Amino acid sequence: MIHGERVKQVRELLGLTQEQFGEQIGATQAIVAHIEAGRVRADEFAQRLVFKTGFPPAFFERPPGPGFPLGSLMFRAHGASLDSKTLGKLHREAELANELLQAMMPRVTPIPVRVPRLHETTPAEAARVTRAAIGLAPDGPVPNLTHELEKAGVVILPVHVESDHFDGFSLWAGDHEPRVPVMVINAERPPDRWRWNVCHELGHLVLHHALRGGLAEIERQADQFAAEFLMPADSVRSELPTPLTLPVLADLKRRWRVSMQAIIRRARDLGAITEAQYYYWLRRLASKGWRKSEPAELVMSEKPRLLRKIAEVLYQVPVDAERLAADYRLPTRFVKRLLDAYAEQPSREKNSKLVSGRLTLVREV
Repeated sequence: MIHGERVKQVRELLGLTQEQFGEQIGATQAIVAHIEAGRVRADEFAQRLVFKTGFPPAFFERPPGPGFPLGSLMFRAHGASLDSKTLGKLHREAELANELLQAMMPRVTPIPVRVPRLHETTPAEAARVTRAAIGLAPDGPVPNLTHELEKAGVVILPVHVESDHFDGFSLWAGDHEPRVPVMVINAERPPDRWRWNVCHELGHLVLHHALRGGLAEIERQADQFAAEFLMPADSVRSELPTPLTLPVLADLKRRWRVSMQAIIRRARDLGAITEAQYYYWLRRLASKGWRKSEPAELVMSEKPRLLRKIAEVLYQVPVDAERLAADYRLPTRFVKRLLDAYAEQPSREKNSKLVSGRLTLVREV
């Protein structure tokens, strides 16, 4: 039996309207709508579905995966400026990546989720609690934020979206507790902005489980969380000299691995510079063309590793993408493209399975 939700999932992944998809499989828009809603059986279109999409028959026959709602609070907050096709492709790509990861997870040692869900607390206090919960020191920079969050059970899914209007979104995914903290982050951003966006979404995961107040307010709270998490006030205040200079800002950027703009804003919020000085520095950065993209070489890039690492444990190094794709009823090309978005095995990891403790195979294929 073909599941209508799987048909819809693939159609949106391909960026097609119901009418466009219908033209490819020889059906009207109305028929496609009925198939996706489960009101019409799609058996007569099975061969054309496989031929036109490249997804194997078994994929369409498999029940839908764990909950990954498009209408999540954080998606509405961050995806509002994107067109519907881009939103659909983005959502489905992340959904399938998360589904594959969750399907492989039971076959390796579990990674406990150590991200708290807090209520009735300030963003700054939530940041301090979260640093402690995931095993970070209360002060100092976080060398590799992406790695630390993956060790704490956060699923970080990189996507490529060439838009100034999309940085990321986050949600607690799944159909029942315990749900999984998932963030989808635009990999087109420079390294400093990647780290800020990851931490911003962490703030949403920790603080925002329901819509309380307007979107502008929850965005402000997530930024306050990120500022305290990445630049703890007690640590960074003593490192903000007067006056600030571009060489000093560059040094602070290297040390704290955030943008100069974030450092300048932090300096203002901590009272190290005045409001007038803050705007002076924004104009200085704008005059150099650095408001949207600062010198990227000052911050080392970070890349998620977890999904590819689990695939390596289960399917050797390099990953046997064909066997992985066959096991999970996915096109090989989709699996290869997905794996390419994740960091490869560094040389120091050879003969080691470290993610959180020891990541090892617990059940044979």
